[in-house]
Amino acid sequence: MPIIKDIQLYVPKNKNLNWSFFHETRCITFFYSRLLPKLQAKDDKGVQIYCIKEIEQREQIDTFAHIIFNYFPVYVEADTEGILSLASGREKKKKTLEIVHEGMKRAADELNWDKAVLDDIYK
Repeated sequence: MPIIKDIQLYVPKNKNLNWSFFHETRCITFFYSRLLPKLQAKDDKGVQIYCIKEIEQREQIDTFAHIIFNYFPVYVEADTEGILSLASGREKKKKTLEIVHEGMKRAADELNWDKAVLDDIYK
């Protein structure tokens, strides 16, 4: 069984926003993923967190057009433009951490992981 080693944030349907958001948030996603214990998943080696404005948009997303193979997809409501517009780098990191943690908790629900481990990483 593969071990989860990577977390990717993804903003669907907006290539430029996705590119900016990826570069602004990758330090937090990398740091969070490095703190993960050996979480196993049946076929997946990472978690892809779709950042969408409203959870109802989930139905409109063609996951095959935006998929990273061998990554488990989860959906989180996030104001990515609002996060990028924050003046404080600290606030950006805090909001990013909240998105990553929420996405990982959703993955934990689906993959039967211990959420207490994720809460420790978040703290």
